[in-house]
Amino acid sequence: MSQPLVIAALALALGVISLAAAKPPPSSFENPGAVVRFGHSHERVVSCRWLPSKRACAEHRGPAAAGATVSLSPVEGRLVSQPGHERVPRTISLPNREGQSAQELRLEDGAWKLSWQDQEATIWVEPQRNFSVQLKTTTGACVLDRGSCARHDEAIVRSIMVPAAFLGSH
Repeated sequence: MSQPLVIAALALALGVISLAAAKPPPSSFENPGAVVRFGHSHERVVSCRWLPSKRACAEHRGPAAAGATVSLSPVEGRLVSQPGHERVPRTISLPNREGQSAQELRLEDGAWKLSWQDQEATIWVEPQRNFSVQLKTTTGACVLDRGSCARHDEAIVRSIMVPAAFLGSH
């Protein structure tokens, strides 16, 4: 046996040279969807101050408990991942921290209906395009009441902010 042939046989036996075919790159279907970061910030009106020059009330706000539960339901007929892949409704509970809380969740491709308290939005998830959804709550308000400002704690304003590229269905 010639010396180059012996070296090649030895290298093959030791695993230095592999005759196996190279693995194809992983399919996007193996790990469909994207990571969506859900955040919630909550402020409450702590006090009100009358601004005579503007004839308006100014609010002083402070952090409040930011726990929240969000429900996500797949929008039927808007599936873009591999055929036969079934999306199921999901629920995410954000921790009840003072001021802000956040959590990440991997969602499969397609349109999802997001429900939170009295708010709803449709988000669009695309493969490997991670994004954030920000929920915001302001509790309380300052209102003008007979020439002075009064705090009304029962007022609640909620909003859902989603980057425009991921809002609605495509």
